[in-house]
Amino acid sequence: MPANINKDPLKDLFSSEKSVAVTEEIRDILMPFCRINPNTKIIDFLPTFRKLSNEKKILIYLIGMKAKKSLFQKSDEKITPKELIIQQIMPVGSVKSALRNLLKKGFIASSKGKYFVPDYSIPFIKKTFVGTQEKIS
Repeated sequence: MPANINKDPLKDLFSSEKSVAVTEEIRDILMPFCRINPNTKIIDFLPTFRKLSNEKKILIYLIGMKAKKSLFQKSDEKITPKELIIQQIMPVGSVKSALRNLLKKGFIASSKGKYFVPDYSIPFIKKTFVGTQEKIS
């Protein structure tokens, strides 16, 4: 009888940590646009952030929240539209429509009225930030 008869081959798919590739992609996306203050745990936006489209601003903010959760563990990466409005990163009237567009395009996900960037979206989002062209409109 083989020694691994009880080992389910699918268990090799489980991961308890975020892959290095995902965290590197998160870093690469965020570096030109923001920093996370280790003392205050606040996302500090760089001047380049203000030049982004509203949808890209939301993506940067949500990915920043994902990075904060990874760095500080007690942070929640999911946010409500109201929390986004408080950040004053875009006109109030644009928040819900931009979230709706990003959700429709599959870049973000929603759970119980809160929005977040799922890990599987990170590589696709990174492609939208490559070069200077706006691919999300």
